[in-house]
Amino acid sequence: MVAAAVSFRCAQPFQLPSILPAAHTERRLRSRSANRSVSGNLPIVTITPEECLQRVRALCLALPEVTERVSHGEPSWFVRKQFLTMADHHHDDRFGFWAAAPDGAQQRWLSTNEGLGEPRYFYPPYVGGRGWIGVYLDVSQNWHDVTEIVDDAWTFVAPAKLRAAR
Repeated sequence: MVAAAVSFRCAQPFQLPSILPAAHTERRLRSRSANRSVSGNLPIVTITPEECLQRVRALCLALPEVTERVSHGEPSWFVRKQFLTMADHHHDDRFGFWAAAPDGAQQRWLSTNEGLGEPRYFYPPYVGGRGWIGVYLDVSQNWHDVTEIVDDAWTFVAPAKLRAAR
């Protein structure tokens, strides 16, 4: 893990967001386009990759029955099956994570890169063909979007009985 401080931009100070039930997904999708303009002129916040990892860890572990373990040398989170893994300079010089995604979500997130200046989302190696989405954490990032991606990844992979109980 790289420990040096890097200047990252965040759309808002981080607080552990409440992970919304899947029933709220449609409303979140409709309001997403209004939130895109938030990140244009973000203040620069000094944050380490370790702090980014802690944010992602907090989001994942706030979900029901999630466990963390190392997979392929990276911290990863499982709800019976893997739904998210960190990607610390894996195949490139970037820091981020890869997350499972429902049908159509990968293309939707990738299309938001247009007009941002620096891409936030990418097609991850190995799992991109299965619809997973890559999220860079070394760029301006809206943590509400990150929360949504984590929640959608859990919802996509979690067993039906566990989703229904949520």
